[in-house]
Amino acid sequence: MSRYSKKQTVSPETKSEALQIAKGTQRPGQTKEQTRLIAQGIQKGIDQYKKKQKAKARELDKRLKAPRQQEGSAGDVEVQERIVYRQHWLPWALLVLTWSSYGANAWGDKSWVVPHEVFLALGNDPDVCREIYRELFTSELSEENLSLFRKAAHYCQPVGDDRFRVQIEGNTASSLVRWRERDHARYRTTNCVKK
Repeated sequence: MSRYSKKQTVSPETKSEALQIAKGTQRPGQTKEQTRLIAQGIQKGIDQYKKKQKAKARELDKRLKAPRQQEGSAGDVEVQERIVYRQHWLPWALLVLTWSSYGANAWGDKSWVVPHEVFLALGNDPDVCREIYRELFTSELSEENLSLFRKAAHYCQPVGDDRFRVQIEGNTASSLVRWRERDHARYRTTNCVKK
């Protein structure tokens, strides 16, 4: 006689679980025999699911053991795991674009950037405009303002006073979803640039 029988027996836990599910979905007028047959179908489904999970676990275990066995047979070969993170190109393109406009506006680099009317309104002479523009970037943001910008970016909210928010809502033709009142009062400011 073989040590293991070919026919696998179902655990009592699986039987009771299948019977519970069958009784929970029992319809009015359903006989005990029908409920028992439904429980058997559920039981078979649970068994098939468990078999698939065991097979997946065995396959994964084999794949994990294979490199270890090769490592042992090949001697002390060092295996390095390499994780490759793929990033989208758009953030890098936007970064290049912002710095290319900075170079054009701050240093007068000849480029494809057309000066904005607000930039031209900084002064009468292009050299004066560039000097004032460079001064905008000489000071660091305060921790309070940095926190404000991070919070606004997280909630996809504009930063500014109520007049600015109304203007943005008018331009987008939709109302902005407001932060919770507590957060809104704490992080709203009318002066976002450090003086």
